[in-house]
Amino acid sequence: GGNELAQYALTSTAGKHIWHIGGTTNEKMRLTTTGLGIGTDTPLQRLHVKQGSTTTPAMVEALGAKSHIKFQHNAGSNYTTTIGSKTLGSGNVGLTFDTGHNGAVQRMTIDVDGKVGIGTDDPQSSLHILDTIPRIILEDSDSGKYLTRWWQSGNATVFDIDSASTGGSPYFMFKAGGTERLRITSGGNLRLGL
Repeated sequence: GGNELAQYALTSTAGKHIWHIGGTTNEKMRLTTTGLGIGTDTPLQRLHVKQGSTTTPAMVEALGAKSHIKFQHNAGSNYTTTIGSKTLGSGNVGLTFDTGHNGAVQRMTIDVDGKVGIGTDDPQSSLHILDTIPRIILEDSDSGKYLTRWWQSGNATVFDIDSASTGGSPYFMFKAGGTERLRITSGGNLRLGL
C-alpha cells in the first residue's frame, strides 16, 4: 500500500489542483475555477474530458439492463430527460431517449441495426411510429407554410394536403423516373400522363 500511495501526487498552484500519477510530470486531472479537466489542463466546462484521437473519451456503466445519463434544468427535478443504452432483447442493445415527468417515459429508440422506433422499443423498419393516431407532418417554411399530414386512424390511411388552408391550389403529385405521371388537384380532379 505504501508504494502505491507514493505514486500519486497532488499539487496546488494559482487556484488549480493537479493530480499526478507516477511523479509530478504525468498529469491526469486538473481542477480549476472553470471545472474539472481530464486529459486537458484547460477545461472549458464544469467537466471536460479529452483523449487524443480516440472516439470514446468517456464511459458510463451501470450494472442493470439500462445505463442512462440524466439531464435537468431550472424547471426542477421532476422535469428531466435521460439518454443512454438499454438491453432491448437478446443481442440487441439500443440507444433510448426518455422524457416526461421525471424522464420516466421512453419516447424514442435506435436499435442495434439502426432502426428508429418512436413510441416503440421494437422497431420493425427503418422508421416505426407507434401511437394511437400516428402522424407525420411536412411543413414548407418558405412557401406560405403549406402543410401536408399523413396519418393512420383505424383502418384509414389519410393524406391531408395543405391542411393549414393557406390558399392557392395545392395538389398531390406522383413522379416516376423524375417525371410527373399523376396529379390529384385541390378540386379532386385526377390527371394522368402529364
